[in-house]
Parts: sequence; structure tokens; C-alpha cells
Amino acid sequence: MEEQNRQAYLDKINARIKELGAKMDQLKAKADQVDAETKIKYNQQIEKLAHKKQEVKTKLNEIKASGEGAWNNLKIGVDAAVADLKTAIEQAI
Repeated sequence: MEEQNRQAYLDKINARIKELGAKMDQLKAKADQVDAETKIKYNQQIEKLAHKKQEVKTKLNEIKASGEGAWNNLKIGVDAAVADLKTAIEQAI
């Protein structure tokens, strides 16, 4: 049961990462349509977002590698990292 809960959580977060990645792609497309100075600002934001996205993926890998009982403790960090990424994307858009 515990393993099913962990897998369901991982699936949910992976879907969320995919959704947020699509929003990042929209931002990249938007960056291609602006002047050079604004494009630099967009690209700086996109770089920060990519870093945050990688942090989420790293935390997910920690959950995958953790023992059955430990993953619940790690989940809090993942949830916070996903919320931070979502907020950063919304602000950038």
C-alpha cells in the first residue's frame, strides 16, 4: 500500500512538472517575439526556472531512492519546490 501511495504521488508530481514545463515553453516562445533587451530578461528568467525545475527533479529522485517510510518526509520538500516553481513561472508570464 505504501509503495502504491508513493508511486501515485510520483506520477502526480511528474504530471505537474510536465504541465509547468509546457508553460516554460510558452515563455520561451514569447521570448522569441520581443526585442533583444527584453529577450535577455526573459532568458534570465527561463534559466532560473530551469534551475528550479531541476531542483524538483532532484528531490523526486531522492524520493525514488528513499526507503518506504522516509519518502513521506521528503514529500514536504518536493511540494514546496513545486509550489515555488509554479509561482516563479506565473510571475515570469
